[in-house]
Amino acid sequence: MVATRRRFASEGERWLYTALVRVYGSHRVQGHVGMGDVVSSEGNGLTEAELRYLRLAHFDFVIWDAEERAAC
Repeated sequence: MVATRRRFASEGERWLYTALVRVYGSHRVQGHVGMGDVVSSEGNGLTEAELRYLRLAHFDFVIWDAEERAAC
């Protein structure tokens, strides 16, 4: 798991992060996670444009399970 950046794009993101941490705990919630850190690009048959998007895009928040897999 990569360390959470605590810089949020809006007050709404800050509020949601705080609410998620209350429910799931700070060790399970991570903000601004690169999509490529969650979604495997191998064997998915992605086009070059889709792979480029995968490298550039991010999830605002990811909730990790006990095995450090993205749960949602």
